[in-house]
Amino acid sequence: MKRRVIVAALIKNQDNEYLICKMPKSRGAYPGKWAIPGGGINANETILEALNREIKEEIEEELIISKITPWNFKDHIVKKLYPDGKIEEIYMICLIFDCFAENKIIKLNEEFEKYAWVLPENIKSYDLNAATKWTFQQKNFSNKKS
Repeated sequence: MKRRVIVAALIKNQDNEYLICKMPKSRGAYPGKWAIPGGGINANETILEALNREIKEEIEEELIISKITPWNFKDHIVKKLYPDGKIEEIYMICLIFDCFAENKIIKLNEEFEKYAWVLPENIKSYDLNAATKWTFQQKNFSNKKS
């Protein structure tokens, strides 16, 4: 089984809203689900370099991140769906960072099809992937298991 270290950005803005992005149904570790931005660390790349690269790749450079703080981690196994239909099982170690955005300017790449800035009390109305749901539960937001 392939192993991958992932960095994930839990991005909050000045209005106490969190950024979530919807993955296309045709690709990703959680097709069609809402997630927080992030991705794998490349060879010869530090954790923070990877986090900044992933943010810029997935939501472009107009979003200004002024603060990044290590927050939590999670490991799990996912089945990743590739655009060509191939499925691969991956053991992921996710390093999660609290990030603060100075603005709300988002331009998505092909890894996501939609985005939303969401208040913590409204998180439960989105179909989050398991890892993102767990992340928000750890923050004690309202999307807890019943």
